[in-house]
Amino acid sequence: DGFVLDHYDTVGSLEKCISPEILDILNQSDLFYVNHEYCISDRGTPLSGKYYTFRAKPERMELLKQMGTDIVSLANNHVFDYGEEALYDTADLLEQADIPYVGGGRNIEEAKRPIYYIIDGIKLGFVAASNGERIKYTPQATESTPGILRAYDTAEYNEVIKQAAQECDYLIAYIHWGTEDSNYQ
Repeated sequence: DGFVLDHYDTVGSLEKCISPEILDILNQSDLFYVNHEYCISDRGTPLSGKYYTFRAKPERMELLKQMGTDIVSLANNHVFDYGEEALYDTADLLEQADIPYVGGGRNIEEAKRPIYYIIDGIKLGFVAASNGERIKYTPQATESTPGILRAYDTAEYNEVIKQAAQECDYLIAYIHWGTEDSNYQ
């Protein structure tokens, strides 16, 4: 959230922005999974016509580590806000920080790739996709272009779920959905 980061820049300490008790819980948990709804880069330009665009400076990666982040989903409507270069940087920086990601990446193979963990002898799997834009600014990844795994038509995501579920005891199939500025009853 921008307000938290603005405050962080003022105080210079994550513990002064997020409750130390919450930070302890996050760091002591077996697994902390984050919707990574921004790119991390100094490159790229905001997508033309998009009302909100989010980008973090590369040095912000340290905050994810301080929060105990174990895995992130890139399947959302903001990871491509600054284009291809920024998405490539995001993937590179997450890999350098040893934080795996699902639902997006340099190509469709990465976007579909499940991530697995074994915790207390139980194998957990993670996959992700997005269905959250009225105007589809965030591209579907292809064999040779970066983007996310889209789920406006769920057939492809259903196949990813089916295959990944065969490899683990429990599968977390995350979907980023709900069209901004829309009301549902």
